[in-house]
Amino acid sequence: MEKYLEKISEITKKETNTLLKYQMNDYTAFIADFVRNYPIMKKSFYLVIPYDPIIIQSSSGVSKFMGVISKALNLNREAFTTENIMPEEEFQRNYQQLIIRQDTVLTHLNRMGLDSRIMPTDELIQLYYTLYNPDNTDNIAK
Repeated sequence: MEKYLEKISEITKKETNTLLKYQMNDYTAFIADFVRNYPIMKKSFYLVIPYDPIIIQSSSGVSKFMGVISKALNLNREAFTTENIMPEEEFQRNYQQLIIRQDTVLTHLNRMGLDSRIMPTDELIQLYYTLYNPDNTDNIAK
């Protein structure tokens, strides 16, 4: 909320209409007071950016629609259905595509004012453990 209030304050400073400026200051004070006096729920969202390279295939009609749906939901992921030994050059090319996708997603999230970061492996392990073992979360060293 601090970033949001800072943005509103910056916009208020540039405002020329006195009445609008007064209302914006009043609004900012209300939001700051509300956040200070009432507990605000913190929500975390996790995005998974798949490694699988994008493959575009041409087809027609219903099969094309179903292909789009299955790709969107990752129903036919090659990485999980077959054992595939990939040459190092192809792996590096796919890895670079993954890094580009990751940077694009992080950039867009930051533009929306959302804090985003890449989770390190130890945090991912802890997250998965707590998701699958909710009763044992007190036993994990944090």
